[in-house]
Amino acid sequence: MRRALAHAAAWETMAIAASVALLSGPVFAAGGEPARLRVAGPLVDDVVRSLLPAMLPGPTAGPDMNAAARPAAMLTEMKYCGATDKGAGRFRAVIRQGALDSGAPFLLATREACRASLADLAKQLAREPGPAYGAAIADLEATWKPWELRLALLRSIAPKSEPIPDLDNRRNLWTISTSDLRLATDAGEPIILHAAPWFATAAIEIAVVLSEPGSATPPPPSGRGGAHAALVGEANLAADVPISFANQVLRRLTWTQPLAISVDRDVVDLERLTMTQDRSGLTIRGNATPRLIRETMRFAVAMNGEDLRLASVLTQGQMENCAGQGAFATVACNLRNSAREGVTGALGGALTQRYQGQLVRELSGQRELGFNVGVRRLQVRGDLLRLSSGPGGLSAVARFGAEGTRQESDSAM
Repeated sequence: MRRALAHAAAWETMAIAASVALLSGPVFAAGGEPARLRVAGPLVDDVVRSLLPAMLPGPTAGPDMNAAARPAAMLTEMKYCGATDKGAGRFRAVIRQGALDSGAPFLLATREACRASLADLAKQLAREPGPAYGAAIADLEATWKPWELRLALLRSIAPKSEPIPDLDNRRNLWTISTSDLRLATDAGEPIILHAAPWFATAAIEIAVVLSEPGSATPPPPSGRGGAHAALVGEANLAADVPISFANQVLRRLTWTQPLAISVDRDVVDLERLTMTQDRSGLTIRGNATPRLIRETMRFAVAMNGEDLRLASVLTQGQMENCAGQGAFATVACNLRNSAREGVTGALGGALTQRYQGQLVRELSGQRELGFNVGVRRLQVRGDLLRLSSGPGGLSAVARFGAEGTRQESDSAM
């Protein structure tokens, strides 16, 4: 009893961490009910910018005897310009023979880079001094069919120099698979995702489904609607996550092995997490075991409000079965159960008193995700601006930024 009380302080943030464990991870969905994301154009540009410059793949035509002597064609700028009338994605790009010199100005820094035609933009750059020498501006088109995303070069113009060799119109630059995307987890088995993008006027909408290991690739999600949460104010990312998705992910992460989280100087193992929704909000339930005291507790964290706030934390110890024991053993067993009940009940009340009314998104802190994209390491960081419970499940809007780090030199993306 005394030992449990001594370590009770280590539990003060355990229930809070459990309530936001789902929010710490990526957004994806279960089965035929996808999670839906809306990524604003400026965030798309930010992510792409962090991955550039990138070497363009070689031409598909016959061998060029002089190709080895030429610097590689490098994609140095790329800006999302919305969708075509056929639903493809439009990008405006800058391609240079060799890498961009350090400190050189960017050519696509303004919104006008998308509004002008390629020919008009070339004329504008030709009248300006300096930075367009040795560069070509280009229109790129992104198309998606299950389950591949293709990026093709439509047209290029060199405003102030000879055309860059091998920039053939309609040339396919990259083909990227959007199925069997593997996300490493502490659970051992990776989470396998399939993503279906759609291009909108000022954003890219993505539907994502979750697949079991070894299962067939599912059919693409029906319907083109993105996240219901609006991109307002500073938000550049919105997401809608069905409750059914949340529970399949939580099952994958916590039902065959514990999910370990750090709490102060202790590590707490979370198991059998589930999420439920009712008219008042969301509740996350599960088991938690701090490694210092090795006592397992059941807990329930309730959240409600238009912007979710913590409403209550209930904790309950797992009682021993005292039946069938000798008299002294039964007395000792009952004393241990009473101690557990007292400590866990008081802990739930203390946690509720401390955190009740606080915004869940503020308790979760800044989100940070890392991805490997080719030879680049992409870090995405941001803050939740709103977190709510609606008819479709969990909805969130956030503001994120990206930065990339080259892992190898002289390599293509």
